[in-house]
Amino acid sequence: MEKRFVFVVFSLAIGVVQSVNAEVPAIFVLGDSTSDVGTNNYLPQSTIKANFPHHGVDFPFAIPTGRFSNGFNTADYLGPLETEKFLSKSLFFISIGSNDIMNNYYSSNPIPKEYFIPKLGLVYKKHLRNLISLGARKFGIVSVPALGCCPSQRIYQANGECLEELNNQARAFFSTMELLLGNLRLEYKDIKYSLGNTVDMTLNVIDNALAF
Repeated sequence: MEKRFVFVVFSLAIGVVQSVNAEVPAIFVLGDSTSDVGTNNYLPQSTIKANFPHHGVDFPFAIPTGRFSNGFNTADYLGPLETEKFLSKSLFFISIGSNDIMNNYYSSNPIPKEYFIPKLGLVYKKHLRNLISLGARKFGIVSVPALGCCPSQRIYQANGECLEELNNQARAFFSTMELLLGNLRLEYKDIKYSLGNTVDMTLNVIDNALAF
């Protein structure tokens, strides 16, 4: 599933670049573990690492690099940064939210979905506003995937099926992002964005595996 997910998100990333209808001088990748290329190794206060086997089993020489995957991830395929270019012409590729939803779900005192997802959306909006204030105008945003279908979640199901409650939270987050970005677009007329519904995309891969 890992390779298929990277393929799906990489395809989305290509679509994002095409959708802005212009060459971008730089791509800034802001993400959680799904797009970490090993930066987490250098954060001394981080207690969750991926610099040990079997992470990186399909990476050249099977070296665990700190990527939370079996090999390369989406960020590896998006190209190097050219920071001397203007931020307004650059693409900001953002893939954040999965860890927040998972951590809240498994918290000893979780916030109900009806309150947590909107709250997470407000925090997301705040950070997007900060980027816009710095000059960012082009965004490729990947909503969270079908979290309940991660192997780490399916293993707890007696029948090996996906955990629907987590998938429902992922769907709710996508709907929140749709509304949030639509409102930002009304406020900032010159921003361009593409929002990827990776819940449906990953479920399509799972349900129609032979097609991929």
